Amino acid sequence: MMRIDLFVTPQEIPLFYTKGRRVVIVDVLRAGTTLCYALQSGAEKIIPVDSIEEAKQILATLDRESSLLAGEQDGQKLEGFDLGNSPSEVQSAGLAGKTIVFVSDDVGPLLSRSMEAVEKLLLSFTNVGAVVDYLLDSGDQELTVICAGSGGRFAMEDALAAGMLIDRLGPVEDDSELNDAARACWILYLAHRRNLARAVRTSAAGRTLREKEADGDVSLALQVDSTPFVPLVRDGRIVRGTAE
Repeated sequence: MMRIDLFVTPQEIPLFYTKGRRVVIVDVLRAGTTLCYALQSGAEKIIPVDSIEEAKQILATLDRESSLLAGEQDGQKLEGFDLGNSPSEVQSAGLAGKTIVFVSDDVGPLLSRSMEAVEKLLLSFTNVGAVVDYLLDSGDQELTVICAGSGGRFAMEDALAAGMLIDRLGPVEDDSELNDAARACWILYLAHRRNLARAVRTSAAGRTLREKEADGDVSLALQVDSTPFVPLVRDGRIVRGTAE
């Protein structure tokens, strides 16, 4: 098994753990799931940005007929945007051939920042199988996993998805293959894998979405292996990737 260094919040990451490595960014509720469903719905590419202002500036340079603004701030759809950060919404939108300019509080900066990584991949429960195949085909000996978290805090659902990734990449044969955070996420996943839905629905983000009557988004996020895509960040754009 490859060496895996995992960080449960973005604030923890030293540059030397991303430079020259493939980096997996985990965001279950909701950006990672939303973007997987956007690709499944036919979006050609997604441009992640850090701010509303930057999103509008980029949109002004694109063909408006084939481009959309999507995203959120503090969990809310932004005024004047075509779509929010909702897998339910993008799943039913006509996205074939579209370019999406996407803003998100937690995952946006991780996707738009270079980190000097070899490549960045986006992970949720819906595409964990595709990501596992892609990573195994890469032949890498080292991997960095970053959980997007929520407002700079630990997010249960991201840790569980990271743990599932580690479990499928296994078997873990040596204590030195995982840092402490990777081992903790793996153990957390093993403890909850028989009732994953309950663990996610009772997480802070899961409860918040239920209160906002967005439980359908949580249900879509829990559809393990439902999207056969690996969202890859290349030249500042998110595009489809698949294992060979």
